[in-house]
Amino acid sequence: MKSTVLKKITLLLVVISIILGTPAWTQSINVSKGKAPLIDGNCAKSEWHDATHLPLGANIILHIKKNSDYVFIAIEANNPTDSIPYVSLYISVPDDGIVDLHSSGRLGERVADDTGNYPDWAKVFPNDSWFNHIGWTSNYGWFKCRPSDCSTMKFARSKEFQIDRSKFKGNEWKLFIYSNFKQGGQWKAEEYPHGAKNNKADDWLVLKL
Repeated sequence: MKSTVLKKITLLLVVISIILGTPAWTQSINVSKGKAPLIDGNCAKSEWHDATHLPLGANIILHIKKNSDYVFIAIEANNPTDSIPYVSLYISVPDDGIVDLHSSGRLGERVADDTGNYPDWAKVFPNDSWFNHIGWTSNYGWFKCRPSDCSTMKFARSKEFQIDRSKFKGNEWKLFIYSNFKQGGQWKAEEYPHGAKNNKADDWLVLKL
């Protein structure tokens, strides 16, 4: 009963945040301990039942848990017919800057500079090399397409990440999520926390590990 009420309050705050266009609060999550899931984009309930769950809006839900070695994060589309082509997890820890962990048709990461700007992906991977994902992984499907071709492609219903706990210092990470999802053949975007910026971690979700 308490869990249901809490979920309703959380969703109400998310809706208020969307309407106002600013973060409704700085939220923290005590990340649950659980078993390691298979990182395949399936996000089966049997694998994620022991996770902490948080709605990121009307269309997407966050699942997160940990064990002694890794943090596991899944971004899942609520609607069974929707899919998630790509997600960027922006993670910030004190004195370590902000790192963008990107999963789409490829995996790659980049770091914000001192002014809060990110290098263009073409400069990070000038030869289309990508896959510099040291200390983490995610499900991906290799693809190259023009926008008109991409509109007909099918993707997994979720993006699942496995991140080595030693990749980032300490037991408190700040998280900002940018995701694209396909709904009814249309590409849409979702950001969380709503109204926050991907280069300023003050209003991000705090993960307590």
